[in-house]
Amino acid sequence: MEIYFESEIAFSYFELYFRVFTLLVLFFSYNKVKAIFDEYVFIYFNVHFSIFWSLAIFFSIGYLISMLNKKSDFELVSESQHEVVRGVVSNYKVENSASRKESFKVNDVNFEYNNVVTPPYFFANRRYDEGVIKNGRYVAVFYVSDGRKNYITRLEFDSFQE
Repeated sequence: MEIYFESEIAFSYFELYFRVFTLLVLFFSYNKVKAIFDEYVFIYFNVHFSIFWSLAIFFSIGYLISMLNKKSDFELVSESQHEVVRGVVSNYKVENSASRKESFKVNDVNFEYNNVVTPPYFFANRRYDEGVIKNGRYVAVFYVSDGRKNYITRLEFDSFQE
């Protein structure tokens, strides 16, 4: 069996705490930053501080939310029991719209993913033109489940089978 995909996920609590700290500093230093902005930036760019401040808060909160999502995925991968299913791919389906959605079964275990929505540390067949996933191919799928969906963390395939 040849390894086709293996998840590499890491999470830094330092980075999360640093982002939370930065967001708190932004909130509590509004008046000081506004005074500096009005004195040095506004005269050159004629941009109101409220626009700058709103964008800074918006992007900081967005980044913080994405880090919290990554943290939950990291915990799912590191704390969950990894399961393995070995068998032949069946019911392989592809739906193309604004993104590529694929699904297949191995021994009655369903797998479904999307090349845009699925986080990069889970398998989403982003190199679909290589044809690794196809009906009849023998694979070994290592995955974790959150109770609703199975996330592929490692995929092996029989490279001699075409």
